[in-house]
Amino acid sequence: MSAESASAIQGSQVDLLDFVDWSGVECLNQSSTHSLPNALKKDET
Repeated sequence: MSAESASAIQGSQVDLLDFVDWSGVECLNQSSTHSLPNALKKDET
């Protein structure tokens, strides 16, 4: 599976990141330069 097809949302599928309650998410071994949201969210830059 290519990166392009994996990131594309097709048909009636929804992006589950819209349903994540980020105030309740905790990652015990994250660093300030590599945070959990950074790992899960697509870079829009």
